[in-house]
Amino acid sequence: MTRKTKILISVILLSGILYFFYNLYLYWPIIKMDCILEKETHKKDITCRILEIKDRGNQIKNILTSYEFIENITTTGKFIEVKVKLKIEKEQAKGVARILSEHILIDNQNQQYKELLASDMRPQTLLPGESKYSVFFEVPKNWDINNFKKLKLIFIQAPFRPMP
Repeated sequence: MTRKTKILISVILLSGILYFFYNLYLYWPIIKMDCILEKETHKKDITCRILEIKDRGNQIKNILTSYEFIENITTTGKFIEVKVKLKIEKEQAKGVARILSEHILIDNQNQQYKELLASDMRPQTLLPGESKYSVFFEVPKNWDINNFKKLKLIFIQAPFRPMP
């Protein structure tokens, strides 16, 4: 194989890789959104509001998640329940679905806590409309609700075509 052929193959492979990542960015962008307590937050066609935060103690009983029914779960720390309301504007969301990927609770010291579990009402794929659900986090025993700063939501945007 000549040097000219190797360069041509490298250019073709590189352009293919760049094209792939360009399309990935174009059609599967990630949307990060911060939700604040008792205040509506807007980003693109999404509106978010934290309705309530509850200290659930060190035990949660009888929770129906998206995947299973949990009778009893305990921790050496404590559980925090965050009630969320999400709304997707119908006019702006044509042909696009939002896949709710992750919830991250952030406190005043910028400590991050990943979602432990979510109630059955948590939407996986968000289509236009409104939904309310609860998300649960495990935090240290001395953590106080007043430490809550924000809830970060991470969405993946995907093309969507409704069934005819």
